Formats: sequence, structure tokens, C-alpha cells
Amino acid sequence: MAIIRNVITSASTALSTSYASITVGTNTPFPADCLISHVDLEMDTLSTATEVTWYLCRDAEGDVPISNEVTSAIIDQGSGSALGGFGAAINVAYAIDTDAGTTAGELYVRAKVDAATPNAIARITVEVD
Repeated sequence: MAIIRNVITSASTALSTSYASITVGTNTPFPADCLISHVDLEMDTLSTATEVTWYLCRDAEGDVPISNEVTSAIIDQGSGSALGGFGAAINVAYAIDTDAGTTAGELYVRAKVDAATPNAIARITVEVD
């Protein structure tokens, strides 16, 4: 069987020094069973933020995490650009669980930055047999 890869993207979401939920899967739902292989955030208004603390979860409140909380350095594009981001391989098996507050086809990246209020777009790469 061939492995099908798909990148599921969020809308731009404002971040701050408190956790915010970035909804991923609204327009392109997650498959019922898949392997989540990679998460990345693109910051389009970086300002003074240098790191982001994040985790992946099943619910918007962040009560049902499916990954560990990680603090990642934001890679700044430099040259005065306000753009930056990070990427992380996570390799987490995922299945929809309505008992855990999962909205069918959606996951959430809970994220906060160390300073300022950048906007971020989340991209999650999934693999399905």
C-alpha cells in the first residue's frame, strides 16, 4: 500500500505570552486514523519573540494533549524581516476520539511566545496508509 501524505493548515492566529489555540483541520479535516509526522509554525509578524512553547491537543482548551509540551527556538529569517518559524518531527499516532472532546477532523496547536504578539499559521503533516 502507498502512503499518502497531506499537509493540513490553519488560519493565521494571534499569539501572546499566554496560551492560544490554533485550530487545524477546519477546511481540510484530519483523517479518522493517521500518523502525525511533523508540526511547523510560520510566524508572519515576529517582532521580538525568540521562542515558542507549544503542544498538540485534541481539544481547544488544551486538556487532552497528544504530544509533549516543547519550547522551540524561532528561526528568524533575518535581514530585518518580520518572518520566522520552527518545525518539529513528532511521529504521533492519531485517531478521532469524540469522548475526549475532539471535534471530528480538527486538532489544536496550543502555543505561546516569550514576548510580543506575533501571528502564526500552523501546518501539520499527516500520513495515511
